[in-house]
Amino acid sequence: MGINHAKRARLRDMKVFVLDNSLRESTVAQVAGHTLNNKTEILEQIKLCGLKDVIVAAFGGLSEDDRRVDDAFCEQLEEHLKSVGGMDDARTYAFTEIADEIVDGKMLYGEEKVPSGLQKMKRYGIPNAIIEIDVNNSSVDWDKFPVSEVIKVLTFLLTWTKANLKGPSADNECRRNMVNLRDLPIAMIECPQRTLELVAAIAKLPKEIRPCALIFEEPLGEYFPDEVANWTSTLRKTMDSNGWKSEWQEKENNARGMLLYHVHEQYGLANATVLDVLAAGGDGMWCSISEEGAPMGHACSAVALTNLARLGNKDVLTRYNMGSLVSAARRVASVTTGKPVSARQVVYGSGAVDVCFGFGSIAQGKRVDNIDYNGDGHIDELDRFSVARLIGLKDPPVRISTLASSDLVVRRLTQCFGDKVMFTKQRSQILLLNIKERLENNIKENYTERNQLGKLWNDLFSSDDSLTLIWV
Repeated sequence: MGINHAKRARLRDMKVFVLDNSLRESTVAQVAGHTLNNKTEILEQIKLCGLKDVIVAAFGGLSEDDRRVDDAFCEQLEEHLKSVGGMDDARTYAFTEIADEIVDGKMLYGEEKVPSGLQKMKRYGIPNAIIEIDVNNSSVDWDKFPVSEVIKVLTFLLTWTKANLKGPSADNECRRNMVNLRDLPIAMIECPQRTLELVAAIAKLPKEIRPCALIFEEPLGEYFPDEVANWTSTLRKTMDSNGWKSEWQEKENNARGMLLYHVHEQYGLANATVLDVLAAGGDGMWCSISEEGAPMGHACSAVALTNLARLGNKDVLTRYNMGSLVSAARRVASVTTGKPVSARQVVYGSGAVDVCFGFGSIAQGKRVDNIDYNGDGHIDELDRFSVARLIGLKDPPVRISTLASSDLVVRRLTQCFGDKVMFTKQRSQILLLNIKERLENNIKENYTERNQLGKLWNDLFSSDDSLTLIWV
């Protein structure tokens, strides 16, 4: 009772597409942006995770003369992809506005008005465009310039990409253009009819130019998971009923008809929302490996893919290099911020693999072997899932606190100083009691750290030379 088996089954059995945005999202609104070297370091982490669809730049809103580090990176894009090895077959993407100019309420388009983002993509050899649209854009006079006119603009741009941008990396692949509904939540609240009319019209575009995916974002972190799931379900039904079904779920590596999601963090809803979107008909996500991004970060692939693995999704275990995910997220975060990752960061913070308790039925405690924790009717590896096991960490570090058991203290002593007969449960209990006494005397120290733990041991037992710890 109380387990949503249908939702878990969908998340377990679906295929998951990740459009990696580590080169762009992680630098958004950072007090110090990416350097060129930062981008090449991040590209290496993308490769280690087995991610092949990579957003390399955002050119939207820039004139031809405006430059970002993105430009310098993309000028040598092929060389960067070759330099990390194993990325020659990567599919690259960049963001562009649907129109650079809106005059008298109308989007300007045509050969003389090709958005600067697309022109840069042509120059840099980037084959796949992400065309961004604000459906609730007040600059557009939607009476003078209805959805039918927007479709004319899209048709021109999609045809232009076919004629002018570099072809797909493989002969049997379609071009993977995408359309991003950048303001979807507000659009679904303020102008839902226009939004769904636009989605239906995109779905009816000729297959030879139709985008491979509709993508959308929730930039505020404002809406509940079930609210965003309802919008997702509505988008999916609209796409399906107009002939734009997800071939990604039906055919191996066929990326047509996908629905992808991106959400910023603000109020703690982001990671749960991703799972609800996927359960409601989404095919995947576009995000960075780590959470860095604006305004308070975003839901990243390290967390989402770990959650899917935790739920038994075999596709993510085979499609992506899950064992590299934690270290890659840590590296992307530290490269971006110049600081170590917080120990309390979910999934890839150092504390995420700590063993904290010696009793069961609590986070990172000792799970009881004969309990079906996920309620699927089977007691198996999923019921023993941990981030440490996912990344191949056979002996995850023990965290010493006043709630640690004497067994855990023995284990931590062994991790720090080796297996010694003097590390007994009885002496560990003495050590724990002394920690509590020290707190009563306002002595506050971190006994998980090797030096502090060793010093405490010697303070208690060095009167017996045979029990003295010696370490460098």
